Amino acid sequence: MRSTPLNSSQNFGNNSSEEKTKLRLHFKELAKEFFATHDADALAKIHKHIAREVEVYIKSYCMNVHTIAIYKPMRYELPVREILQQVSSLIDSDFLYPEINGQDMEFVSEKTGQATDPDLVIVPGLFVDGMGYRLGRGKGYYDRYLAKSKLARPYHLFLGYAFQFVHNVPKEQHDEIVSFCGGV
Repeated sequence: MRSTPLNSSQNFGNNSSEEKTKLRLHFKELAKEFFATHDADALAKIHKHIAREVEVYIKSYCMNVHTIAIYKPMRYELPVREILQQVSSLIDSDFLYPEINGQDMEFVSEKTGQATDPDLVIVPGLFVDGMGYRLGRGKGYYDRYLAKSKLARPYHLFLGYAFQFVHNVPKEQHDEIVSFCGGV
């Protein structure tokens, strides 16, 4: 697990939506560069390393995880399900996927098709900083969900590539803090 953020070429820290927009554009540049320099074998090794980090994290901080909220990765996002399927303690887990209803989000069980409260939420995002502040795509669904959730912070987990760990993410009052693994 990464306990300190990796160096970033830029330090984004203002609370303005303009700074968040700049950081989102910066993500696209960094992602293109990262994927241009990593072939399938290199990515597989990174994913395996992240799976090992998640295994240690789960054993250390998250007991009795049976339902895991994940997401279908967009371009340049980690293949979350593929990584979690390498974690032996999560083999029999039920994966839940988000469903959006207006401004709200709930998670639906892959096994039952029913809305289910997760034991662990894998939170998507573009960047995370050393304090656990995350920059998402800007809709706020996960921040609203986590704010209402009864899950403690260790059960809000961001997984990311090395370029996604930065010194400072712009913060707003509604932003929820997450824990994180990855950074390789």
